[in-house]
Amino acid sequence: MFGKFKISFFFAFCCVLASVQVHANSLEQVLKETLQLNPTVRSAAAGEHAAQFEKKAAIANFYPDINASVATGPIFQENATSRGFDVTRGESFSGFGEVNVTLRQKIYDGNETRSQVNAANARAESLNFMLRDTQERVALNVSQAYMEILRLRQNLAHLSAQKKTMGKYLYRIKKLSDEGVVELTEWQLASDVLTIIEGNIIDHESQLLNAKSFYYEVVGSEPYDEMEMPSSISIELNTELDDVIEDSVEKHPVVNSARMDSEAAKYDVNAQVGQTHPDVNGELSYLFSDKREDIGGSITDARAVVRLNWNFSLGKRGDFSIKQKQFEHEEMLARQEEIEREIKRVIYQAYTAYQAAQKQKEISNERVALNEELLKSYKIQFEGSRISLLNLMRAENQLFNAKLEQINNQFNALSAEYNVLATSGQLKKVILAQDSINE
Repeated sequence: MFGKFKISFFFAFCCVLASVQVHANSLEQVLKETLQLNPTVRSAAAGEHAAQFEKKAAIANFYPDINASVATGPIFQENATSRGFDVTRGESFSGFGEVNVTLRQKIYDGNETRSQVNAANARAESLNFMLRDTQERVALNVSQAYMEILRLRQNLAHLSAQKKTMGKYLYRIKKLSDEGVVELTEWQLASDVLTIIEGNIIDHESQLLNAKSFYYEVVGSEPYDEMEMPSSISIELNTELDDVIEDSVEKHPVVNSARMDSEAAKYDVNAQVGQTHPDVNGELSYLFSDKREDIGGSITDARAVVRLNWNFSLGKRGDFSIKQKQFEHEEMLARQEEIEREIKRVIYQAYTAYQAAQKQKEISNERVALNEELLKSYKIQFEGSRISLLNLMRAENQLFNAKLEQINNQFNALSAEYNVLATSGQLKKVILAQDSINE
């Protein structure tokens, strides 16, 4: 009975594991899981959450503060009250008890608290935009790592087929050379072709190991054995570059984060100015104190007062602090403009690279078609004994090389598409939207 249960449990576990393996081998699902587990995203999310509580703490300054204290124990006093009684000594020991409760409410503080709340709110929004930018950068890294694994695996499969085909040619040429039909140099030239392919395979295997290490760094797990080819997202790209740049700069999370930092710095100036104004607070207090009559007896003190506090610095500390905050605000404004220019440049370069990659893909497709026709002609000429087997081998090897270049250019074009959306801050939304469509 127990053995059957273990077998059933193992079978169910394997089914669940297999279903996860199949479901999680798409770029969309890998990204969804990575955004939940990636430490960079979690760090940015924690910072954004901390800023939210900082904002709530600033808002709490609008509410009244209550201070309560209780004291008890023996005391010794000599004061005017004890000396005024008809006793042998002008001093007394007594048990002591005291309760003091005070409620304070800000009435006016020169809008210092309001400015602090606005500044905290702007910083929270800034960190929220930075979280979105972090997710965009992670989405780009995941897509690049994912496609690089796919590209190298396809290349290695292609090179393996190329090596196998060229090996057959080499065997035939070697046999012809041994029979004296062709010169030994033809076999040597054919061997060089195979040697170049083997070197290319070794280079790609090394690249694949490096790509796997980058994939693990970004995703946090090894790449799946079965991985789906990501979909093209060229339909999402606007061909009007000027419109793309203006719209992207307006909506880009990094730019908006810089804008919020500038807003926060402006409110910091207002808060510093508010510190030079008087503070008006309302205060309700209740005090009850109990001790022996000869040193004062019971005391009850209940008050409802308004207090005005106004601090002045003879060294003009407040003026200097205001100037400091004003220059920090100017620094944030300049930084915002710098980021806007940088984003425009990055988007322009991404679109330029995308357009170049599309042209390279078209050229490689044309080159493959040309070499396929060339190989057909060479086969006809070989059958007519017009060219050697080595020439036919070279023609087919050239077709393999053209197809290898075609694979690389296809992935380069696809990667360029994803990079364009990432620079405009739209990649994560588009990838996850594809996942919902597939579901």
